[in-house]
Amino acid sequence: MCFKKFLYLIGLGSLCFLSACGGPKYVVKNRYIPPIVVKDNSCLHICEEKFESCQKACENQYQSCMADVRLKAINIYEKDIAKYEKQLAVYQEEMRFFRQKITEYQENFKKLNDDFRFFKRICQEKQDRYACLRQKELKKEIYHFKQNKPFRPIRPKKPNLEIIIKKLMITCHRDCGCQEIYDRCFLSCGGTIIPEKICVENCQ
Repeated sequence: MCFKKFLYLIGLGSLCFLSACGGPKYVVKNRYIPPIVVKDNSCLHICEEKFESCQKACENQYQSCMADVRLKAINIYEKDIAKYEKQLAVYQEEMRFFRQKITEYQENFKKLNDDFRFFKRICQEKQDRYACLRQKELKKEIYHFKQNKPFRPIRPKKPNLEIIIKKLMITCHRDCGCQEIYDRCFLSCGGTIIPEKICVENCQ
């Protein structure tokens, strides 16, 4: 990292400012100004070394976390698959029963509906008292019959290893505060950090 000129670095905690829809988009960048009077660069070099050491340790920690995540995910996946296979067997049996019930239901509904239309026609054409009463009775029966229609069982969802991994990945972080450590060190060496709002999109 060169300190012979002003440095423009984006900190890990940079903030974005959005205006109204279609307006300009801004980010905050830090301008790093090294000490005006510097006898040697050892202080700043120490800051760089601290930053690089922090980043390396953070990356190693992240990779270790990711490896652990995959092992945990595989363990969860295997248990979920075993549970899924049992649920699937139950579902298949429920589907077999459902097909029988829905076939029976459709046949009975067709018979009920045919009877209703028959008595409705007789009632309208001949004004037959019995036919009209029977029509009303059948209309009520059809209504209640519809309320008791067999429901199709819900198929269990097969577990997905990648989805499990993604959920567990939120426990692994690459931000270990290294930028903050560097900034404090840079300031302790006599440097100055100036936040600047810079337009990066839809600028006028």
